[in-house]
Amino acid sequence: MHRMKILGLVASAVALLVVGILIGHFAIIPSQVSWLKEMSKDGDPKYSRQLHQEIQAEEIHKNLQFFSSRPHIAGSFQEEEVLVKYIHNTWKSNLHGSKIYNYTVLLSYPNASDPNYVSILSADGVESDLSAKVEKILSPDQNDSTVVNPFNAYSPSGVIVGDPVYVNYGKVEDFHYLTRDLAINLTGTVAIARYGHIFRGDKVNNAEKFGCTGMILYSDPADYVVGSLDQVYPVDWWLPGTGAQRGTLFINNGDPRTPFYPSTDSAFFLDEKDIKLPKIPVTPIGYNDAVKYLSKLSGMEVPRTWKGNLNITYRVGPGFASPYEKSKIKLYVKTHNVEKTIRNVFGFIEGQYEPDRYVVLGNHRDAWVFGAIDPSSGTATMMELSRALSKLLQTGWRPRRSILFCSWGAEEYGLIGSTESVEELGKMLGHRTVAYLNVDLALAGNSTLHALATPILHKLLFAAAKKVENPNPDEVRAGRRSVYDTWLKNTPSSQDPNVP
Repeated sequence: MHRMKILGLVASAVALLVVGILIGHFAIIPSQVSWLKEMSKDGDPKYSRQLHQEIQAEEIHKNLQFFSSRPHIAGSFQEEEVLVKYIHNTWKSNLHGSKIYNYTVLLSYPNASDPNYVSILSADGVESDLSAKVEKILSPDQNDSTVVNPFNAYSPSGVIVGDPVYVNYGKVEDFHYLTRDLAINLTGTVAIARYGHIFRGDKVNNAEKFGCTGMILYSDPADYVVGSLDQVYPVDWWLPGTGAQRGTLFINNGDPRTPFYPSTDSAFFLDEKDIKLPKIPVTPIGYNDAVKYLSKLSGMEVPRTWKGNLNITYRVGPGFASPYEKSKIKLYVKTHNVEKTIRNVFGFIEGQYEPDRYVVLGNHRDAWVFGAIDPSSGTATMMELSRALSKLLQTGWRPRRSILFCSWGAEEYGLIGSTESVEELGKMLGHRTVAYLNVDLALAGNSTLHALATPILHKLLFAAAKKVENPNPDEVRAGRRSVYDTWLKNTPSSQDPNVP
């Protein structure tokens, strides 16, 4: 129930922020025409109150259950058929209309029947210490045959055998430390890097430049667990040792084959050999598997800042220590690229006075697996906001400007859906859009509001937060009656909350 209250709080904050924009805080300076002067005033506050009261946490909860009930990776039937049709039909019925935009793009998947894995390969060709090929099911609701095995999108397939070397976060300075300070030749090695600090695609790009032939990515408890390792999911929400972080390696945005042009039927598609994609095989593993390899590394002990929270002595390598000094690490990757159709869904409410000026709300729809937090918490909130606004439409209300709701596809692969739409509709959106609000994660904790915004929206964001009642009774008893009050308390600024 407490989480439902938090979701309702977030939806209310977003709703009030939208209303603030709709009623014209950023209007074009009115001319001498009297109706423009009248139109420039703030809207009737009763509609703001009605919208706030209409937002129902229970409805958000239902939405979240629906959108996160099955895995919905980009390009899958659940993602591009079931969810797209549901959103399209809902907006078509409740709003002034809805439209689906299709794009043919390059995606990437693991081989379901031949999973990626890592192992130690002895001198006589015997494999040992194999990593898990399939993630362990930790609760019954995870048992779904459409869950894709751990992989990194756009990795080439291949079987790599070499000496392992620990490269910390895989930053340029980490590689410089190994090659300059320690004079290690990384040519032909297999890099083991922990997630964090920089984008995973940049880690792989750095490994390529320094001569590594493959990379293994893992999530160290130092970066993904607070407290004891026995207090992880399903006991708490921290990453369990069997969890492997999926993610794209593509360092640009949009369909890799159609840079700066939408992936429509008329597009010219580049050949894969002409696209800047990773050239070395890569796969993620959990830290329960990573410890099998890191604990056996030879070489000097790592600097303090390179140490994680596994119960081992972290060493750089390269190669394994005795009795594994003649063994190599084997990286087996069968990830492959596939052409797929993805879909963006637009829903719209036509503005009364400035229909050609858009307030755009969006978030992506696809997820690597179930996506309960990212992005389905945002989708659930956006769907409830659109439902609440549809109730106002039934009373005869119309927004001053048009409202566009956007459900983007294939974001996880590199902002593909939104990028393709901007490439196709960029001129119209660029000239007509007043503001864009994006909510992928509507919930990431329960302590305070966290928001990022361009400076022009800061004051409006503060004003919206001041209108939302604080759902935390302890905060209310402490005199902090609004979301803004708690937000201000949790930020260092003495005048207004910090907005990055």
